[in-house]
Amino acid sequence: MSDSRAPVGSGDQLPQAAPDLDSWPTTRLLSTAGRLAEHVDNKILATQKLTMSSFTALLCLSAAGPLSQAALADSLRIRPQTVGKLLQGLEKDGLITRDRGVPDRRSTKVALTDHGSEVLQRAREAINVLSLEDPDRSAELRLRLEDLIDGICAMDTDLPGGSRKHSSEDA
Repeated sequence: MSDSRAPVGSGDQLPQAAPDLDSWPTTRLLSTAGRLAEHVDNKILATQKLTMSSFTALLCLSAAGPLSQAALADSLRIRPQTVGKLLQGLEKDGLITRDRGVPDRRSTKVALTDHGSEVLQRAREAINVLSLEDPDRSAELRLRLEDLIDGICAMDTDLPGGSRKHSSEDA
């Protein structure tokens, strides 16, 4: 009898035998789907030297315009320290600029560069062409996931972005 799983250390190969997903809690299904989808998206985005985290940060800046570093962290629902590390790489690659505020030197304004906009557009095209997302079923799923995220954050104010919805007006 042969082992149906990929050998340990075989890289990107996933086990061939499907787990009994019917017995998994919904939260485990959700986190697994998210992790697997991010894995696929990161492979696609690597062609633009991006990760899903950096891609999402560029998307936020493109949609909202320049934001304070704190507002960007809130929009991404991550801690300010984490967004600082993320922005270092984006700035080094010339995709964003970070400017200290004149009235308040503690505040840092983050903006997308022209080069960042070009890279973001290419990344969007790559994601759209190669994505596993089914457009016909995506809209309802997106609404449910957004409601779930907002609900969890509203219940736990210790989470990044918890206790309130965010908009570009937070900048």
